[in-house]
Amino acid sequence: SGISAVALDLGLTERFVSVTIVAFGTSVPELAASLTAAKKGESDIAIGNIIGSNIFNILSVLGFTALIKPITIEDQALFTFDFPYSIFLTLLIIPLMGLFKADRLNRLEGGILLSLYFMFLFCLIF
Repeated sequence: SGISAVALDLGLTERFVSVTIVAFGTSVPELAASLTAAKKGESDIAIGNIIGSNIFNILSVLGFTALIKPITIEDQALFTFDFPYSIFLTLLIIPLMGLFKADRLNRLEGGILLSLYFMFLFCLIF
């Protein structure tokens, strides 16, 4: 597949290419829509778009794909790293939400969220 060729050309794993390059490419429309909504002061639309698209991607896209052809998970890191790390980050964000002002997500908090993503990538590489 194209992902395999890109990974091979760059000397990276398919998993890394999938969670970085592919994830970024598929998230650009949501990012653009959310940035536009946020600039217009429509934060509910921005947040709803992000959360809704992620829930749809995880549940519907994965579900439809498995209905058409069962998915074989060859890389066990999905179970030993990706799922546990995702759960860890979700549980970490819950108490952080208490630190965030209920009606606002500021630059510092946005930086914290981005740092958590880069921490995930760091752990994925090493």
